[in-house]
Amino acid sequence: MTAPAPADARLKAYAGVELLLDVCHSARSLADIDLESLLIYFCVLEATMQPLMTNADAHPGLLTAETVPESYRGSITMLLVSEKLGIPRETVRRKVKALVGNGMLTEDPSGRIQAPLSLSDPSLRGCGEATSSAAGRYLARLRKCGVRLETDNGPG
Repeated sequence: MTAPAPADARLKAYAGVELLLDVCHSARSLADIDLESLLIYFCVLEATMQPLMTNADAHPGLLTAETVPESYRGSITMLLVSEKLGIPRETVRRKVKALVGNGMLTEDPSGRIQAPLSLSDPSLRGCGEATSSAAGRYLARLRKCGVRLETDNGPG
């Protein structure tokens, strides 16, 4: 016999789906791309930002810099994107080629891919603001219904 679901399970699930859809909608404002391409873009974007974001305390000025030095930018291979997302390699290769063609991604001679990030790009700033607003609505919805999150007990 299965245990009853926690009282807030449905609310958390709904709020999570709402957040996911808001983020996808915001990101699709950057370009008219399909959902698989969007997932690939997100995967590459995370890999590109990961070195800086996990070491942001060491260089806080870089968080607001218009561009970030290459030494603080990550990259990822198409094979790893395929493995992380469970999307066939050929599909990833084809969609990355299209994303490179429309300027959303770059590929170096060794085949590693990155998201070209610049805070001077108004569409990227707008997408970031929309995503942040969506996350705020997510947290507000949960808190309004009495759901406590781990971050509610700590600073921030």
